[in-house]
Amino acid sequence: MRKKLKTLDGVKADLDAVKGKTIKISVSRGRGKTEKISGKITDIYPNVFVFSAADGSPLTYSVTDLICGNVKILGNLGEKTT
Repeated sequence: MRKKLKTLDGVKADLDAVKGKTIKISVSRGRGKTEKISGKITDIYPNVFVFSAADGSPLTYSVTDLICGNVKILGNLGEKTT
């Protein structure tokens, strides 16, 4: 069964909902390697968003990375996720 993809507007709405909140993301680095990073989304542009990691380094990701699954928002650190 195919995975239902989100629309571009749906992904941008998800980004707006967590902007400024401390969240954790999972980033696929290729060859089966993933990295989990905590921080905040500081800026959202039409095709790109800026994620400020907990150590203060800014990381930029494309909105299409979220659609493809290369970047996943795992949730707020203050919330309990299942």
